Amino acid sequence: MARRQRLELRQSQRLALTPALRESLQLLRLPADGLEAALAAEAARNPFLRVVPPRRVAAVSAHDIALETTPAGASLHERVAAQIRLMRLEAPVRAAALALAGELGADGYLEGDPEAILAHHGLGAQSAAAGLAALQACEPAGVGARDLGECLALQLVEAGTPEPVARDVVAHLEGFARRDWAALGRALGLERAELERLARRLQGLRPRPVEEAATPAAPLVPDLVLERGGDGPRLRLAREYMPRIGLDRALLAQSEGAFARDCRLRAHALLRALRFRGTTLLRVGGHLLAHQRGFLLEGAEGPRPLSRAATATALELHPSTVGRAVAGKALEIDGVLQPLEGLFTNALPAADGGQVSAAVLRRRIAEMIAAEPPARPLSDAAIRDRLAAAGVDIARRTVAKYRRELRLAPSPRRRHRERH
Repeated sequence: MARRQRLELRQSQRLALTPALRESLQLLRLPADGLEAALAAEAARNPFLRVVPPRRVAAVSAHDIALETTPAGASLHERVAAQIRLMRLEAPVRAAALALAGELGADGYLEGDPEAILAHHGLGAQSAAAGLAALQACEPAGVGARDLGECLALQLVEAGTPEPVARDVVAHLEGFARRDWAALGRALGLERAELERLARRLQGLRPRPVEEAATPAAPLVPDLVLERGGDGPRLRLAREYMPRIGLDRALLAQSEGAFARDCRLRAHALLRALRFRGTTLLRVGGHLLAHQRGFLLEGAEGPRPLSRAATATALELHPSTVGRAVAGKALEIDGVLQPLEGLFTNALPAADGGQVSAAVLRRRIAEMIAAEPPARPLSDAAIRDRLAAAGVDIARRTVAKYRRELRLAPSPRRRHRERH
């Protein structure tokens, strides 16, 4: 059957981001120290901007980092973006890959559907597959995966396993766990020696593209402060940890021409983006305070179950906007820093028909492990039975997963030390 080419006109609607909104979302994603570096860099390009460093800092000033007076380690997003820019890609594919890189979680997983992410950024969905392939070609192996199976398959391919074989192996993980060589041989068409080699390779893979323990945690700088008072708690922006920015109006009055006009417009757009950042942080922080008041103020065992999607629906925001608002951000309470991302936790069913948060469950498991006799450590099954007796329905493999996380993860709250 012969193919024929034809032209046709189609009308469709899609969400397109204006340059001002793009800049607002970029600033929203930055934590306090990253914001200071971005403003210092913009002030170096715009002579009408004046940036005053924060009055208080928790660690090395990001203002100095932006001026290259101190070394700074690159974030995951920066490392991946640098790799993408070195690839020989067509412009739409490079733009798609960079947009997807901006939606990576701290563990390296891609948070969201690629086509929806690109549509939100005003990019065509036709580049989603090529952009995702470029992102997943970056290091560390597995970055950009959307689920555990894809993460493991990407690591197998990186280790030299052909891609079709890697996909088949991941599809039969239960068989490898049972070491059912006969069934695996029939399903995959491989000899037992090759299957055993693949099984050993599987044991060395990471469940996440990026293990948090492998990267030193950067010192948190508070973006929000929760103050107690006689009329109740008050949430405010941590302005003392943020740079102050303004316009040099005397210089503006003396300047004319296209360059001055362009710089003035960029400066005003930046000020609007900063106001959007502050307003969004307060909205998200206020919702978290209302939902997690018991944990934040009243000494509850842990945060209540809460998802980013539910928060986005309640605030009438896009889920990616909520993700940007909490990424790398922290709330200061009585000198203690609480990462905002730690206030989102999955829900697990309880025996009474209610729910218990995964964070509370991890704490209970940590307490059991801390109290176990060193000579007779508790098995995963024993911990599961104790939790079941307390009314929590949990699988043994989930207990094993949380035990692994407890060995790797730092405490969700970190004591905040200031330098004046």
